[in-house]
Amino acid sequence: MVVLLLVTSFVIYGSLFLAPGTPDSVLFGAHTVSPAVRAAVNRQYHLNDPFLVQYWDWLTNVVRGKFGTSITLRTPVSQRIRTAAPITIFLVIYASILIVVAGISLGVLSALRPGKLDTVIMAVTNIGTAVPTFVAGIILLALFASSSTGSRSSGPAVGS
Repeated sequence: MVVLLLVTSFVIYGSLFLAPGTPDSVLFGAHTVSPAVRAAVNRQYHLNDPFLVQYWDWLTNVVRGKFGTSITLRTPVSQRIRTAAPITIFLVIYASILIVVAGISLGVLSALRPGKLDTVIMAVTNIGTAVPTFVAGIILLALFASSSTGSRSSGPAVGS
């Protein structure tokens, strides 16, 4: 697992490094800044260092729990993680419980009622497993998302 995490982090870091544009252009956007300010930002974020040096600095900081400061929000990243972690952990545990309860229940039901019900459960399970997560996410968003505009339709108009 550690090797997989290292390889994955290296590939993601490398793809960000190869992305078009420069990090300082993202920081400054359309603002015109002097070369001195641009050089100071490059020094602060070690943007002039070679790729492997930048990756090693990032990796050693992450291992030590030093995630730095969010450039866009200007808050410590560790604070953002601490804020989101309890909700994320709750959702993972809740989803795991739902999956285990539903899986065992449907498995027992399928074993006790062979025939049409068993076939339907197997078909739905196979389709659910085969659908890519991004497609399932879009379908679930379409089913369960609510409009934030506040204007909800009460159904079809009568008499039109």
